[in-house]
Amino acid sequence: MKQQSITLFALFFLATFQLAAQDLPIDPSKYHPLPLPNPTESSHDSLTGEELYLVTESKWSDTRDSMLVGESDEAHPAQQSIFPGYNPFKDNNDQETIQSQDTATATAYVFSNLEPADRINGFPNYPFSAVVKINIAYEDDWGVVTYGTCSGAMVGPRHVITAGHCVIDPQKNKKLKFGPGSVVIPAYNMGNVPFGYAQITTWLSFNGWTNNSNWNYDVALLVLDRDIGNLVGWLGLGYNENESWFLDSWNTHSSIGYPGSDDFGNPVFEAGERMYAMQGYMDWFESFNSTCHNNLGFRGQSGSGLYYRDNNDRYVLGVLSHGNGTTPPYHTCHTVLDERMFDTILDKIRETTVSSSEGQAPTEVQVFPNPTNDLLHIQFPQSIQEPTELAIFNAQGILLARQRLPEGQRQFTYSIGRYAKGLYVVQLRSASSERTFKVLRQ
Repeated sequence: MKQQSITLFALFFLATFQLAAQDLPIDPSKYHPLPLPNPTESSHDSLTGEELYLVTESKWSDTRDSMLVGESDEAHPAQQSIFPGYNPFKDNNDQETIQSQDTATATAYVFSNLEPADRINGFPNYPFSAVVKINIAYEDDWGVVTYGTCSGAMVGPRHVITAGHCVIDPQKNKKLKFGPGSVVIPAYNMGNVPFGYAQITTWLSFNGWTNNSNWNYDVALLVLDRDIGNLVGWLGLGYNENESWFLDSWNTHSSIGYPGSDDFGNPVFEAGERMYAMQGYMDWFESFNSTCHNNLGFRGQSGSGLYYRDNNDRYVLGVLSHGNGTTPPYHTCHTVLDERMFDTILDKIRETTVSSSEGQAPTEVQVFPNPTNDLLHIQFPQSIQEPTELAIFNAQGILLARQRLPEGQRQFTYSIGRYAKGLYVVQLRSASSERTFKVLRQ
């Protein structure tokens, strides 16, 4: 036991502790919240076939592959929500209704209010785990590299929806640079990286944005290098072409992201380090795919998923795109999907789902969330088939608990809320394998 304690103690100080922002590939201080565009000229042209070419760029090729979406003669309802989300945190409260700071009464705020997500029930579990901060390296036509941040939402096993202007700026001739500088970080908050990160390997956006800067198509899909969605979950994807539905005060929408500074570059809140949530309904339509609400938007919120909750199912219907935060009346606008945009994105999600299917288990053992203030979920790729023991050690290598896991099950939940805040080792041992995880109790 003494030798085992020494080994575990050395693990903490010799192994890299990858739970903090400083362990990201690029120093986070290099990144600055991407400006929320304020269009000086209206670019909301009527729909043309050319707008629906999908432009693709990937890490492995600089060639552009365009695909024209065919018309459909089939009638469709106003709302389509046929790509479901996936929640790996099945036993949490599954709540993100904003709570009053003074009372326990749930309050649905209008869009003019932002609430820290870490004060809302369930954080950082789903759906907050499906919200991502996007750190992006940009390169212009002269090879100059700059760094910016956007927000986004997981909508597939390795897929993130965000704003088109987060990956390419046609006016300033700069676009996303593939490599360690371009990553997505699920549930990033105040320097904590609870689920790790994934690199961006492919981006896709509509020709209407990349060529014409048309705000009706300011949408992009990111493809990642691994199926991190199997760990953190993802939101469903849907669309609604009924404008009155968005303007109905009974239909509350949510938007969660990372506001960092105002239109003048002055830091706001925690300068993009903290996740914030807002809820409400839309006030007006700027054009057929651009719906707005009368309040300030902030740099860093670009790409935040606009989603609607139908019971426990959530469907992203669009992304935060642009607005006016310099002179009253202030407003913020979202680009929402129509049927053909929805079909195009859904096809690409299916095409680029390499090793996953909806709700498929991860290929390795997962211990999450990390950090946690109480429950740890331990998920195996398949049902436990042999005697397996769970052991918990503190930072000094002292054994705190040992428990036999039930065979025939794939997921097990353990509470570490009884222990003091700090670092712990979770060890899983069977006759055929031994796995060790570092967990932060916060």
